[in-house]
Amino acid sequence: MNNSLNIADEIGFQVGKCSSLGYLGLIYHHLGKNITTQQYCHQSLEINQELDDPSSRATVLTILGYAHQGTGMLAESVECFQEAKTLRRNLDQHHLAMEAVAGLAKIYLIQDNLKEAQLMVEEILEHLKTDSINGTLEPFRIYLTCYQVLKENNDNRAEEILNTAHTLLQERASRIDNQDLQRSFLENVAVNRKIVEEFSKLMDGVN
Repeated sequence: MNNSLNIADEIGFQVGKCSSLGYLGLIYHHLGKNITTQQYCHQSLEINQELDDPSSRATVLTILGYAHQGTGMLAESVECFQEAKTLRRNLDQHHLAMEAVAGLAKIYLIQDNLKEAQLMVEEILEHLKTDSINGTLEPFRIYLTCYQVLKENNDNRAEEILNTAHTLLQERASRIDNQDLQRSFLENVAVNRKIVEEFSKLMDGVN
C-alpha cells in the first residue's frame, strides 16, 4: 500500500493518493494504531475536498469512524458514520450504507443504548432480506455487530445471524489456498477470530 501511495504521489494522481491514504489507515486500524489511522484519514479527506468525490469521502469517513471508536472518541465516531450513511444514501449505495449503520449500532452498544442499537440492526436485517452487503469494507464486522446487539437484547435471531456469519467466513477462508494465510485470516483478524470464538461457544452450548 505504501508503494501505491508513493507512486500516486510521484505522478500527481490525487484520486489514487486519496484512496491509498484511506486504505493505509484501515491497515493501521487493524494493527491497533488508531492515532496513525486518524492521521492518514485526515490527509485523505483534505485531498478529497479538492476532488469532490462523495463515495471516496464516505469510505474514508467510515474508516475514520472505526479509528475514533478505537480511541474512545465516540461522539466524533458517530459524526463520521452519520455523514458516511447520508453520503451513501444520496448516491443510492444502500448496501454500502449498511457499514455506517453497523458502526452506529456498535457505538450505541458500547454506550449501553440497546434500544438505539437494536433499531440500527433492524435496518440492516431489513436490508439483508432483499439485498447483500457485498462490496463493503468489513462485511464480517457488520455481521458480528448485528450478532452482539441481538444477543444483548436477548433476540432469538442472534444465533441465526452468527451461523450466517460463520458460514460465510469459512467459505471465504476456504478460497485461500495457502494454509498459513488461511489460518492467519481466521485467527489474526480480530473480527474473524471473534466470530469463530462465538460460534465455538454456541456449539459447545448445543452439545
